[in-house]
Amino acid sequence: NNPVSLTFSQEKINMTSYGNGFRGIGASYGVKGSSNKNCRRSLLIGGIQGTGSCTTITLGMEQHDYQYEYEQNAWANQGAGLFTVLNYSATNTAPCVVENLKLSGNVGVLTYDMSGAEQGIEKKNFDVGVGAFASRTAFSSNQLKFANFHLSDMNVTGGTSTGGVIGLNQNSGALYFDDWTFKNVDVFKWVYNDGSTGGFVGWHNSEQSLTIMGYGSPSGENQRQWNVDTLSVTVKADKKAYGNVGGLTGANDNNSTVLIDGVNALKLTVTGIAAREVGGLADGGVKTEIKNCWLQDITVSGQASTSGSVGGILGYNNNGSSVIENVTVTGDSSVTSDSTNNEGHAGGLVGYVQQSITIKDCSVTGTQDQPIRIYNSGSYSVGGLVGRNNNTLKINNCTVENVNLLANNSTAGGLIGKTEGSKSINVSNLTLSNVIAATKNSNIYTGLLMGNGNNN
Repeated sequence: NNPVSLTFSQEKINMTSYGNGFRGIGASYGVKGSSNKNCRRSLLIGGIQGTGSCTTITLGMEQHDYQYEYEQNAWANQGAGLFTVLNYSATNTAPCVVENLKLSGNVGVLTYDMSGAEQGIEKKNFDVGVGAFASRTAFSSNQLKFANFHLSDMNVTGGTSTGGVIGLNQNSGALYFDDWTFKNVDVFKWVYNDGSTGGFVGWHNSEQSLTIMGYGSPSGENQRQWNVDTLSVTVKADKKAYGNVGGLTGANDNNSTVLIDGVNALKLTVTGIAAREVGGLADGGVKTEIKNCWLQDITVSGQASTSGSVGGILGYNNNGSSVIENVTVTGDSSVTSDSTNNEGHAGGLVGYVQQSITIKDCSVTGTQDQPIRIYNSGSYSVGGLVGRNNNTLKINNCTVENVNLLANNSTAGGLIGKTEGSKSINVSNLTLSNVIAATKNSNIYTGLLMGNGNNN
């Protein structure tokens, strides 16, 4: 196909009166999630733009499916979004650009059993993507770039790969987000078993990079410009700890890399119910660099006894060395876990370090009247910066101040909850002030720096 450029020529487009009559731009159904290209209708996009400073599109999409459809060799829903499947065209020097758009309203795929009761989607051999902009990208290469892009008063629900912007980036090119805001956005996904949820992308399953650029640090505190102002991202898994959730990106796989730079987030809530990993900005999984970010009044929680690691910034660093630099968690903030499984750790910045990581120029800072709370009501460790460490860890020029740490039945440390094995830990220029570490079990260790160092 020859690529086409789309321009929304009106300042406001209200699609809510169409209801489910509007199935999204592009194909809606395909055999077994449309893995067969011959069963597709495709539109090749070269660029998308709104008119003037921005076009606001209000959506009202709530599709109802039956689990039976996903279990049979029948036509199954690919997902929901302004674009159902985005096939885009780009070159090494010219990305496909999406600019000057604001999306609001509702986009969802709800699933029911044969009795009519709502249930989580059980993932089979394909994914159901849901995203305000696109359910998924497909068969595209090179970069897809978003600029002057906004979500406001937006609810995104359902699917197995669910993102505020894109549900699933599958074997496609790099994603780049710049000049963006989220205001009053809720992203929720309920699955039976496996799935992933993120503020931008639910599942970034690509060999290419994911880059999210924020507004950066202001010259004065009163000049801070928020990229995020009230964002809630939730995954609920019925069966066991296979769901992933991150405030900006959910699961990241296939040797991709993630860069999050300059993001300012206010009132960010990230919840994993029986989730595998929970991260305030990213769930983890690949080489990740997070720098120059400010998070204020955040709540990051792993609920249910089967939940995995929980981190204020990164849930689980387990594939490639990562860097967290010049990041602040402050305000009325908490990082909590209810887990009793062996990965259910909670850390102010990182839940569980499985691969080498460098943390520098970072701060987890509350006030005397409103300390940061890092709790684990289950059975595993909590730390001011890192819940559990199992690899090379470097920490430089960091501050933990006005922080309360409480472990129900495990270790608590002002810096690291627990470290194990013969791993190198290099710490320099560290400030701890008014840090309280406690455990309910009198036979368990707590420490100002480290709760427990188990040298195997």
